[in-house]
Amino acid sequence: MGSGVLIRKFCITEAEDSLRNFMWDILGNDICNWVKGVFAGQPIDQELNNTLIILILKKDCPDDFSQFRPINLCSVMYKLVKKVIANRFKVVFPKLISQEQTEFIAGRNISDNIILAQEVIYSMHYKRNGKNWMAIKFDLEKAYDRVSWDFISASLTAVGVPEFLRKVIMSAISSSSMQILWNGVPTQKFKPARGIRQGCLLSPYLFVLCMDWMGHLIRSDIDIGRWMPTQLPRTGPVISHLFFADDLVIFCRLSESLEEHFKSVL
Repeated sequence: MGSGVLIRKFCITEAEDSLRNFMWDILGNDICNWVKGVFAGQPIDQELNNTLIILILKKDCPDDFSQFRPINLCSVMYKLVKKVIANRFKVVFPKLISQEQTEFIAGRNISDNIILAQEVIYSMHYKRNGKNWMAIKFDLEKAYDRVSWDFISASLTAVGVPEFLRKVIMSAISSSSMQILWNGVPTQKFKPARGIRQGCLLSPYLFVLCMDWMGHLIRSDIDIGRWMPTQLPRTGPVISHLFFADDLVIFCRLSESLEEHFKSVL
């Protein structure tokens, strides 16, 4: 699974590759030593792990807060640590993440899933028993904000992320503090209890990893016969679900117990 990339020791060149042309001749050695210290077990300073939240308009003339997108402004030092990890995840994720997920995975394109979904819908429409099949789309609203930290940790463990690296990731997530930047003035600090930060370089990878676990649960239900996926063509591979970043499309045969199976997976 490419675990050798994750296990090897972190080196200065990785920090140099992640942060270039930023007064490197003056700050380079201190920054590299600090990054190496974090991966050796040194906690990230509380002030460096503080995040400012700003709201970005999703559309002109918003009617309520749901039409704003929160973006997290993280410190450069924090982002440097996450960039080093993200660079490694970028290498191993094509081997770790199932083919149903095409977003944020090197060498894959979200348009592949769009074309495949269209073909599946077309096939369902012309099946002889097509009335018993369905496709349903789930939009996971506020998905980044609702991810459980325990679920992230379990997902990292399940794919074989080394313990020292998992501790660095989880420590950075769970020890963070946040402030809302309101009219240019930071509010009082508060500590989140779940979720990952919009704007953090590592967040897309962590979210994709959690979504992939959901895919494993779906395949487990298929293996024990709880629901029947579609097949395209009849002798081809089964297709049960496709991921589009934080959207999920499920293809299956209708059954009376299907609602309960959806609830157990989601």
